[in-house]
Amino acid sequence: MNKHCSAVRVQSHGHHVTEVYKAEIYKGKIRGFGGSWLSGLGFLLIEDSDTHTIESVPCENSSTVRALESAFGNVITEGHTANGNGYKGQEIFWSYDEAGIVLGGFTPVGEASDELVLMHKNPKAGAV
Repeated sequence: MNKHCSAVRVQSHGHHVTEVYKAEIYKGKIRGFGGSWLSGLGFLLIEDSDTHTIESVPCENSSTVRALESAFGNVITEGHTANGNGYKGQEIFWSYDEAGIVLGGFTPVGEASDELVLMHKNPKAGAV
Protein backbone atom coordinates (compact mmCIF):
# COMPACT_ATOMS: atom_id res chain seq x y z
CA MET A 1 0.00 0.00 0.00
CA ASN A 2 1.60 3.23 -1.11
CA LYS A 3 -0.69 6.02 0.07
CA HIS A 4 -0.46 6.28 3.82
CA CYS A 5 0.15 8.74 6.54
CA SER A 6 1.51 8.61 10.03
CA ALA A 7 -0.63 8.98 13.09
CA VAL A 8 0.32 8.88 16.72
CA ARG A 9 -1.71 6.83 19.14
CA VAL A 10 -1.34 7.51 22.83
CA GLN A 11 -2.66 5.24 25.53
CA SER A 12 -2.77 6.65 29.01
CA HIS A 13 -3.98 5.81 32.47
CA GLY A 14 -4.97 8.91 34.37
CA HIS A 15 -2.31 11.52 33.80
CA HIS A 16 0.46 9.05 32.94
CA VAL A 17 1.20 8.18 29.32
CA THR A 18 1.90 4.46 29.17
CA GLU A 19 2.38 3.90 25.47
CA VAL A 20 3.06 6.00 22.39
CA TYR A 21 3.41 4.51 18.95
CA LYS A 22 3.13 5.64 15.35
CA ALA A 23 0.56 4.00 13.08
CA GLU A 24 0.48 4.15 9.31
CA ILE A 25 -2.99 4.91 7.99
CA TYR A 26 -4.10 3.37 4.69
CA LYS A 27 -7.15 4.00 2.52
CA GLY A 28 -8.95 1.39 0.46
CA LYS A 29 -12.15 -0.46 -0.42
CA ILE A 30 -13.17 -3.67 1.31
CA ARG A 31 -13.46 -6.40 -1.32
CA GLY A 32 -14.03 -9.40 0.91
CA PHE A 33 -13.84 -11.00 4.32
CA GLY A 34 -13.05 -14.55 5.38
CA GLY A 35 -12.66 -16.10 8.76
CA SER A 36 -13.30 -18.93 11.14
CA TRP A 37 -15.02 -18.60 14.49
CA LEU A 38 -13.36 -21.84 15.56
CA SER A 39 -9.79 -20.57 15.04
CA GLY A 40 -10.65 -16.95 15.78
CA LEU A 41 -8.65 -15.85 12.73
CA GLY A 42 -9.91 -13.82 9.83
CA PHE A 43 -8.75 -11.55 7.04
CA LEU A 44 -10.06 -8.54 5.17
CA LEU A 45 -9.33 -8.16 1.48
CA ILE A 46 -8.73 -4.44 0.94
CA GLU A 47 -8.10 -2.81 -2.45
CA ASP A 48 -5.68 0.10 -2.16
CA SER A 49 -7.30 3.34 -3.32
CA ASP A 50 -4.22 4.44 -5.28
CA THR A 51 -2.59 1.27 -6.62
CA HIS A 52 -5.74 -0.89 -6.84
CA THR A 53 -3.74 -3.85 -5.54
CA ILE A 54 -5.53 -6.08 -3.06
CA GLU A 55 -3.99 -6.82 0.32
CA SER A 56 -5.09 -9.63 2.62
CA VAL A 57 -5.06 -8.08 6.10
CA PRO A 58 -5.09 -10.56 9.02
CA CYS A 59 -7.58 -9.79 11.78
CA GLU A 60 -9.37 -11.19 14.81
CA ASN A 61 -12.50 -12.83 13.40
CA SER A 62 -15.30 -12.05 15.85
CA SER A 63 -14.35 -8.47 16.73
CA THR A 64 -13.88 -7.61 13.04
CA VAL A 65 -17.28 -9.08 12.14
CA ARG A 66 -18.93 -7.07 14.93
CA ALA A 67 -17.12 -3.89 13.81
CA LEU A 68 -18.18 -4.43 10.18
CA GLU A 69 -21.78 -5.02 11.29
CA SER A 70 -21.73 -1.89 13.44
CA ALA A 71 -20.22 0.27 10.69
CA PHE A 72 -22.14 -1.00 7.66
CA GLY A 73 -24.92 -3.41 8.65
CA ASN A 74 -25.99 -6.50 6.68
CA VAL A 75 -22.94 -8.51 7.74
CA ILE A 76 -24.14 -10.95 10.42
CA THR A 77 -26.73 -13.34 9.03
CA GLU A 78 -28.82 -16.21 10.38
CA GLY A 79 -26.87 -18.59 12.59
CA HIS A 80 -24.40 -15.84 13.50
CA THR A 81 -22.49 -16.24 10.24
CA ALA A 82 -20.83 -13.36 8.39
CA ASN A 83 -22.45 -14.04 5.02
CA GLY A 84 -23.96 -10.59 4.47
CA ASN A 85 -22.44 -8.25 1.94
CA GLY A 86 -22.97 -4.91 3.68
CA TYR A 87 -19.23 -4.23 3.87
CA LYS A 88 -18.28 -5.03 0.26
CA GLY A 89 -17.16 -2.00 -1.69
CA GLN A 90 -17.11 0.21 1.41
CA GLU A 91 -14.20 2.66 1.52
CA ILE A 92 -12.24 2.85 4.76
CA PHE A 93 -9.16 4.30 6.39
CA TRP A 94 -7.39 1.49 8.24
CA SER A 95 -4.22 0.61 10.11
CA TYR A 96 -2.32 -2.36 11.46
CA ASP A 97 -1.98 -2.85 15.21
CA GLU A 98 1.07 -1.45 17.03
CA ALA A 99 3.08 -4.59 16.19
CA GLY A 100 2.26 -4.21 12.50
CA ILE A 101 0.84 -7.73 12.24
CA VAL A 102 -2.96 -7.63 12.30
CA LEU A 103 -5.73 -5.13 11.67
CA GLY A 104 -5.64 -2.45 14.34
CA GLY A 105 -8.85 -0.77 13.31
CA PHE A 106 -10.75 0.99 10.57
CA THR A 107 -12.93 4.04 10.04
CA PRO A 108 -15.47 4.36 7.22
CA VAL A 109 -14.36 7.24 4.97
CA GLY A 110 -17.72 8.96 5.46
CA GLU A 111 -17.16 9.02 9.23
CA ALA A 112 -13.50 10.06 9.19
CA SER A 113 -12.52 13.18 11.11
CA ASP A 114 -11.20 16.19 9.21
CA GLU A 115 -7.83 15.53 10.85
CA LEU A 116 -7.69 11.95 9.53
CA VAL A 117 -8.61 13.08 6.02
CA LEU A 118 -5.97 15.82 6.15
CA MET A 119 -3.35 13.36 7.38
CA HIS A 120 -4.16 11.01 4.53
CA LYS A 121 -3.88 13.79 1.95
CA ASN A 122 -0.71 15.17 3.55
CA PRO A 123 1.30 12.43 5.33
CA LYS A 124 3.66 15.01 6.85
CA ALA A 125 0.70 16.42 8.79
CA GLY A 126 0.93 13.40 11.09
CA ALA A 127 4.71 13.30 11.41
CA VAL A 128 6.17 13.45 14.89
